[in-house]
Amino acid sequence: MSRLITDPNNAIHPDFASEDYAEACNAMINKATDNEAAIMHMEAMWTATNTVEKRIWARQIQADLDQAKEVEQGAQDLRERELIQQCHKNEFAAAKERKKNRAKYQDVSEEAPPITAPEIISAYVTTRLHRGQYVKLWYFTNEGMAWGINAGPINKNALTQTVDGDGSIFWAPTTTAKAAKNVKKDRDLSWEQLLIATPCFLEAIQAADWTNQRQKMMANLLAGLQSHPYRFTSNPLDRCILLCYLCEQRMLWHCSLEAAAGRGWNVGIISEPLLRMAESTIRNEEADRCEAERDLMLGVLERAQPGLSELVPSASGGTLMQLGSAQPHASSSCETEEQSARNGNVRWGASSSVTVTNTSAQDAAPPHMQLRDACAPNQQANSETGSPYRPSTWEGLLQNAGLLQKYKGLVRGLTEGIVGFYQSSPVSIIPKAGRPGKF
Repeated sequence: MSRLITDPNNAIHPDFASEDYAEACNAMINKATDNEAAIMHMEAMWTATNTVEKRIWARQIQADLDQAKEVEQGAQDLRERELIQQCHKNEFAAAKERKKNRAKYQDVSEEAPPITAPEIISAYVTTRLHRGQYVKLWYFTNEGMAWGINAGPINKNALTQTVDGDGSIFWAPTTTAKAAKNVKKDRDLSWEQLLIATPCFLEAIQAADWTNQRQKMMANLLAGLQSHPYRFTSNPLDRCILLCYLCEQRMLWHCSLEAAAGRGWNVGIISEPLLRMAESTIRNEEADRCEAERDLMLGVLERAQPGLSELVPSASGGTLMQLGSAQPHASSSCETEEQSARNGNVRWGASSSVTVTNTSAQDAAPPHMQLRDACAPNQQANSETGSPYRPSTWEGLLQNAGLLQKYKGLVRGLTEGIVGFYQSSPVSIIPKAGRPGKF
């Protein structure tokens, strides 16, 4: 139905008796209808038509009102949605701003200034912890905290291409992509450093939103090692064994989790078989270190005084060579006498010839120490001869060569023993455990 343009309520009733409607009236006049009947019929038709148009107009007005109301409601809903979206957008921007500039919006404590320096974890460590990656415990020691403070804040405008553990490449802020140059492995930490790093590390992984399961495993691992019987022994190597176990297990655990099909394991359980393997590693390394230190010492002394290395105990026959004993020599009309200063029972220095007029045979000087088997029990050294290595003589040689300060521990090793932790006696040579042919 076509839409009404004008309001029928304002329509003017026409005068059908006027000349304007005479032709229409004449068309309706017939034998049964005269002029007055025709005019009345036309008036009735107009009134009925106007009444219908009024009803149509009313419905049309109501439809327009309903449509306008719906349009207004739709516009209102749209404005509300836009307002809500804008609020969410503002909240997101505000949260992003607070996260980006956390130091600006962080609540400030009302406490007095601390006496000690605050514990600040570096941005490099924070980034790796948030990614769940392996971080050396050195970063949580006093030295690591100091490095984190000196590393400075993150420069978000400077990015560095970094390779993730799974091989993927991503861009990270420059500060977070740099590790410390002097960082130590967990096994190289001192026990005091481990005790300092433990609470800081546990707090850091909690702040990095590690799962409660992983936090509990790490806490059990560190607590289990710190309460292990090896910690309370008098042998410092036992604590090195615990640190070696800690280093290896943490690294392997993270590598397993980052692998494609890795599920890891409960690293908080202390495995005694794995601890035995770590013990074997540490003790073999210590034996190699002692042997290398001894070889280095012999090389230094050989350069300082050729032929001195021949005076070192031999392990081939299980006996010791005599040190400082005079060798017998034949008599002659001319005898060479050494003119030098004594150091212990050995003479060092240049020799000069002194002519002796008499001719006689000289007896060999008695040995200063007796030969004994290397595997025999340690015996009290003769008070006259002292240590067979002549520590005072070697100290003088190192002093003359300008190497005493660098190798100051060697003189003490010669006096107290340098064959390692297996045997304290400096004159005993025994085979290494589990290493045939090594002594």
